[in-house]
Amino acid sequence: DASDDSTYEIAKSYNDKRIVVFRNRTNKKKPETVNWLFTNSTGDIITIHDADDISLATRFESIIKVFKSQPNISMCGHSIQRITENGRPIQLYRWKVTDFENIKMGMQSYNTDGDASLFIRREALTDLGEIFRPYFKNNMDYDLALRIIEKYESSNLPEVLLYYRNVPNSISKGVFTY
Repeated sequence: DASDDSTYEIAKSYNDKRIVVFRNRTNKKKPETVNWLFTNSTGDIITIHDADDISLATRFESIIKVFKSQPNISMCGHSIQRITENGRPIQLYRWKVTDFENIKMGMQSYNTDGDASLFIRREALTDLGEIFRPYFKNNMDYDLALRIIEKYESSNLPEVLLYYRNVPNSISKGVFTY
C-alpha cells in the first residue's frame, strides 16, 4: 500500500504468471486496499498475507486440502506462532480448535479465529459485500470472521503454518478498534 521501500520492485521481479502485482500511489489504508484487491483477484480461495508475516512452505497446500475434503466449509485457518521483529519465536500467538461448534462458542467471547491465518471461499466474501468494513482501524479480521461464522461453517488446522511478526508499530498495536 504505497510502500516506500523496495517491496514493489521485489514483487515485480518474480517471473511467475500467477503473481499479479498492484500498487497504490498513495496509502489508502488496509480496509480500502484489501477490498480493492479482492475485486481484482480471480481465485476461489482468498487469503490476506501481510508483508511482515511468514508463511510456512506447506501453508497453502495444507489449507487447500481442507477445502477440498470439506466442501461444506467457507473459512479455514490454522495456529499461529508469534515472532520478534528479527524472526525469533516468542509465545504461541493462537492455538486453533478444529470443530465448528467450538469455534463459534470461542468467538462469542474472544477472538479465537479472526487473524492472519484465514482462508475464505470467494462465494462467502462476495455474499458479505466487502471484506473489511472501512470504519474499523483494528480487529478487521475478527469482524470478518464473526460475519462469516454467522452464515457459514468453518474449520481450522491445529498446526502452526504462519509466523506472525510482532512489530511495535504495526496496525494492531495501540490502535482503538473504531
